[in-house]
Amino acid sequence: MIGIIGSGPAGCQAALYLKRANIECIVFTTHKSALNKASKIENYYGINTTGEDLYNRGIDQIKKLDIKIIEEEVIDIDEFNIKTNNNTYKVDKIILATGRSMSRPNIKNLQEYEGKGISYCATCDGFFFKNKKIGIYGSGPLANEEYTYLKNLSSDVTIYDKVDQVYGHDILEGIIVDDQKISLDALFIADTFDSNKIAKKLGIFMEDGKIVVDNDKMTNIDGIYAIGDCSTGINQISKAVNDALIATTAIIKQKK
Repeated sequence: MIGIIGSGPAGCQAALYLKRANIECIVFTTHKSALNKASKIENYYGINTTGEDLYNRGIDQIKKLDIKIIEEEVIDIDEFNIKTNNNTYKVDKIILATGRSMSRPNIKNLQEYEGKGISYCATCDGFFFKNKKIGIYGSGPLANEEYTYLKNLSSDVTIYDKVDQVYGHDILEGIIVDDQKISLDALFIADTFDSNKIAKKLGIFMEDGKIVVDNDKMTNIDGIYAIGDCSTGINQISKAVNDALIATTAIIKQKK
């Protein structure tokens, strides 16, 4: 039995590959996927939809294959015992597909404008603000990475290490910093994030908040894999799906 923690594109794709190879798996989820915050998905092959719709399609797809879904929060992993808030499940291997657990900074009205000018991913949403006035909230490597990407799309990109409030009507219109209003078309949140507290507790190697994996997407702990946004690399659906292919291919080969 393979335990998959997470039900976004990486987790669901891994479950699909394993089930079709006649390898039993179990998916743990709280349905708190960053994909649900995406108002538009237009950069994935054959898809033009919302993040919420794509997420729900993935869940429906694995349900149709009778893949077991445990809607409980994973609170600990002891050896290969996955502990939730209700039960303990024994598995043979673990795939971490927990996504990018971006911390939501304490900015007034932030949640109200998520998907309406507030974004957590430049590669996902930068295109929609080409030649617009863009702000980035954050500091350090993540903010610099987002800045480098967005500068290819607009000449008006500014990093802010302090934002008190965002404002607008139906969509974001700007930010407030020290009582000063600054008009913006978009604000990209590039705050620090912790992709997986359990991974840290297990002693899994991390780099810039992401899980380090080898060519088979396995961590430094034998039998524990990490795929999608929680692992090193770009945050994209296509990357998450490809990670699932690589990890499950390695697992399937071991079963033969």
